[in-house]
Amino acid sequence: MNAQHPTKLRQILLALGLAAGLASHTAWAEEGEAEGTLHLTAKSVTTITRDVVPGAFDTTERQIPTMQILNLRGENIAGTGMFAYGSGFAAQQIASGSLPPARAADLAYGYVGWDGIDHKVRIQVGRQFVFSGAPRYVFMDGASAIVRLPANFRLDVYGGTAAFSGFQHEFDAPVIGTRLAWMPWTVGHIAAAFQDVSGSTEATRRTVGTDASLRIKSVTFTGLYAFDLLGRGMQEARIDGTWRPVPWLGIFARGEARDPLAYLPRNSIFTAFVQRTDGLAGLGFDIKTPGALYGNGSYDRYIIGDGHLDGYRAQLNVGLKLDDKGAYRTGVTYTRMYNGDNGYDQARIWCRGELPSHLTAALDLDSYYFFAPIRGVSQSLMATAAVRYQPTRGLTAGVDGQVWTNPYFTSQAMALISVTITDALFRPAPVAVAPPPKKADDDEGRAAFPASPGLAVNDRPLVMRGAL
Repeated sequence: MNAQHPTKLRQILLALGLAAGLASHTAWAEEGEAEGTLHLTAKSVTTITRDVVPGAFDTTERQIPTMQILNLRGENIAGTGMFAYGSGFAAQQIASGSLPPARAADLAYGYVGWDGIDHKVRIQVGRQFVFSGAPRYVFMDGASAIVRLPANFRLDVYGGTAAFSGFQHEFDAPVIGTRLAWMPWTVGHIAAAFQDVSGSTEATRRTVGTDASLRIKSVTFTGLYAFDLLGRGMQEARIDGTWRPVPWLGIFARGEARDPLAYLPRNSIFTAFVQRTDGLAGLGFDIKTPGALYGNGSYDRYIIGDGHLDGYRAQLNVGLKLDDKGAYRTGVTYTRMYNGDNGYDQARIWCRGELPSHLTAALDLDSYYFFAPIRGVSQSLMATAAVRYQPTRGLTAGVDGQVWTNPYFTSQAMALISVTITDALFRPAPVAVAPPPKKADDDEGRAAFPASPGLAVNDRPLVMRGAL
C-alpha cells in the first residue's frame, strides 16, 4: 500500500464490504443465470523474471511481483434492479534485484447502481467509465445516469472528478458532461455532447462534439467530431465504414485525424513530443467462414507530426479450427510496420488444445526482424509454453514459461503462475436438461454450418500475450 494514497485500501475494503453485504442477501444462481446473483472471481498471479544474460545495463536483474485481483459483477440483485461491478487489486514485489520491495493497492473500477422503470432509467455511482460521445469516454469517480425518453431519445448525464495520470488528480479535476442522442437503430443515430473538466490546470478541457451512425442495408457508417473550446481546436475527427456483403465476410475502411495533446494531461512528459496533428487512413477485412477457417487483415497508413514522419502497418491473421468443437486450434500472424525511421517484420505461429485430465496447453513462437539494427541486434524472439489445469468448476491453475531475446537484454526468462477461483466453485453443479425429442419432419437433410469463433482477443492462447 503506497503511503501517498492511504485512501485506496479503504476504497477496496469498502467495495469488498459492499460486495459481502450484497452477497448476504443474494442466493447463488445456477451456472449461466445472468440476473439475480452476484458473481465473484479472485485471481492470484505471480511472475518470476530473470535476465539470463546481461543486456543494456550489464547486470542481471531478478523480479518476482505478485498480484491479487478481485472482480465482482451482478445484475438485478435479489430482484431489486440493483447492480454492482468492481475490480480491485493488491500487488507485492517479493524480490526485485537492486530495488527495494514495493506494495500497491488500488480500485481499478467499482460502482453500484439501479436499473428500473422498465429499463428506462439507469443510475450508477462509483469509479467508472462513462461514454461521453465525442471525446468517447471519461474515467471518473462520481455518478452518472441514463434516461431513455420517448421517440427514441436517450439522455446521458454525469458528474464527478476525472481520473488522469494514474489517479493523480483524484478530487482535483471536477468533471461534468451530458449527451443527447436520437437513436432509431434501424436507420442509425445522431448525438450531441458536451464535457467540461476543470479545477486542475493540467487536466482542464472543455469539449463539444457530435457522433452519428447510418445504416444502409449491409453498409454501416459511423463518425464523430470533437472540438476543444479552450483553444486547442479540433480534438478528433473520425469516420468508419463497414460493408458485409455476406454474413461471413466484412470489409471496412477508416480515416482519422486527431490531436494527441487533447488526450494527455498538460503536465505529461509526452507533450514535448506530440505538438502535432496525427492522421490515419486504413482498409481491412474479417472473415468467419461456415467451416474451420477464420481470420482478419488490415493496412493502415499514418502521418505523424504534420508529415515529419509517416509510416504504415499491415497485418494478416489466419486461424484454423482442427476439430468440430474448436478444442484444437492453430494460427499464424504476419505483420509489417514502419514508423518513418525503423520498422520490423513480425511472424508468429501458435497452437492450443484441450488435453485429457482437464488440461489445456498452448505453444507460441513470436519473432521480429528489424529493418535496421537496434543496439547491434537485428532480431528478437519470444517463445512461450502454457498449461492450464481445471480440476473442477470454478478453479483453474496455470503455469506459463517464456524465453525472450531482444536488443535490451541478450536473454530473459520468465515464468508466470496463476490461480483463479470463481463463485462456481461454491455452487452446486447445474442440472442437465434433456433436449426435446426430434420431430419426424425436422429438416435432417440440410447441412448445418458449425459456429465459427472468429478471431477475437480471447483467441490468443497465452496469458502473457492475451488469454488462454
